[in-house]
Amino acid sequence: MALPQELIDIVTDNIQNDPVTLKACSYAASSFRRSSQRHLFSRIKLLPPRSAKRSTPCEKFHEVLASAPHLASYVRCLEILEGYDTDGKPARNLPWIRSDRTLELVLPLLRLRRFSLHCTWPASLNISSLPGTLKAQFHDVLHSPTLASLSLGRIVFTPSNFHFYLDGCRSLKELTLSNVSVHSSLDVDDPETVESDALRAQLESLDVVESDGEVIDLLLSLQSPVDLRHLRTMSIYGYLDSLHLNDLVQRPRATLQHLGVWDPLGLVIGFDTTQHENLRSLFIAPLTSVAWTGLLQTCSPRLQQITFELPLDIFKFPQIATELAEALLCAELPHLCEVNVEVHPGYRSHIGSEPEQWTLLLESAFADFTARLTALSTIQAALQIKMIPERTTVKRWSLARPDEAQAKDEEDEDEGDEEDGYDEDLKGGVDVNEQEYWEGDVSQPGEKNDDDEIKEQHR
Repeated sequence: MALPQELIDIVTDNIQNDPVTLKACSYAASSFRRSSQRHLFSRIKLLPPRSAKRSTPCEKFHEVLASAPHLASYVRCLEILEGYDTDGKPARNLPWIRSDRTLELVLPLLRLRRFSLHCTWPASLNISSLPGTLKAQFHDVLHSPTLASLSLGRIVFTPSNFHFYLDGCRSLKELTLSNVSVHSSLDVDDPETVESDALRAQLESLDVVESDGEVIDLLLSLQSPVDLRHLRTMSIYGYLDSLHLNDLVQRPRATLQHLGVWDPLGLVIGFDTTQHENLRSLFIAPLTSVAWTGLLQTCSPRLQQITFELPLDIFKFPQIATELAEALLCAELPHLCEVNVEVHPGYRSHIGSEPEQWTLLLESAFADFTARLTALSTIQAALQIKMIPERTTVKRWSLARPDEAQAKDEEDEDEGDEEDGYDEDLKGGVDVNEQEYWEGDVSQPGEKNDDDEIKEQHR
């Protein structure tokens, strides 16, 4: 007697974080096949080809969809990574988007909830240089009524095509702009027209990472393609002047719940959240003691959690901990119940050959800091010591650059590189060399997944 399909769906839903088991289920029986595929195909990442002589991952994925058209309906998240020109030198990440002719065939088949377009560091992708058909397809994807999340990295716009692509994205709720540039000088010959009467996207989440000032100007302008007044979560990393920073922070003051600011220039003294009646958590990095008193005196009284990321000058931590405790106790934050301190020890060259001894020193100083806080308040304190790496790679708070993550993925691929190919007799569908282009999304269609909840999922 066959199991009811409802039970099979429950089984696959409960193993959606386990791609190996899901793939095995897709071979088990036809009743398991589509239920497993629904999770396995929910997230697709199209990477640059390793060689000009090989088919691009997009070409292979198009062949998969041609042989099994129903799989297109399972794709909820599409991530596209462009390569870069190495001037003839050997490379793993070759540019492919401009020359590939299957991407414009794949995009119309999908009804995406999340879309990501990034270019491999150190290159950038000028959106105006794309073929006309592909630009039209990107426009249609961004204006799809199902698209809720958009992430752009190392993309170059003109003011006109910035509006062309983002005006009228009414369903968009999450926007990430990482190293995005807007060049007014390139706008002379741009053919796109602006939809001036389009309704603006009412964003709930905005991440701006090292994007230039013209991008911020467009976001804050009266003609901005997005409405910032409804944001619940905002993360800002970059060299912003105090006017830009204040304006960004103040726009969603009635709705903002979570705010993160990475502030290389030390402008945190300059923004005020006292009118943010719904602000619950605040993340500030890096922070010096000069800023603490002013910042904490202008925090929202509804604040419940603060996270500080301290600079690399680790040997001053005992003094810093004392000053921070005093500033927290002087602040009027009646709802504050949690303070997190993240300390970057830097690299082994910064702390000598005995990182364990430094860790003990840090933990001792933090114990004094915690005792000082808890003696006079109900605040709970937690310490997170960042790992001490051998090489010089600093990862920022949940916003590691996609190109860095991709570099790590490709290092792993070297260990098990195989020839591309098919097995046409697979019950789970067409088997493509999944390590070349495939990563699965563990989330259900329609769910938002945080960065730390996304795991690789191979077919």
